[in-house]
Amino acid sequence: MNQGVIVQDGFASVRDGQYLRVTVLVAGASIPCDIGPLSGTDAEHFYHQHQFEIEEALEQWFADNEPPNDGPLTLSPQSILG
Repeated sequence: MNQGVIVQDGFASVRDGQYLRVTVLVAGASIPCDIGPLSGTDAEHFYHQHQFEIEEALEQWFADNEPPNDGPLTLSPQSILG
């Protein structure tokens, strides 16, 4: 686990419920991360079913990439689930 990356607990449903948003703290900066579009499931169900995978994928993404500075990071559900 990268100690410089903290995925905060909880989520918000955004973009008319098609995406879920989690907040990641990276080197003191708060970065919104949207996951979607979610089809066939709602944000709450996806978050609770895949919370661990979400955290692992985001920690790995931030270990390999620079934080975005032009808005939320957007990842597909497939990139979370592998």
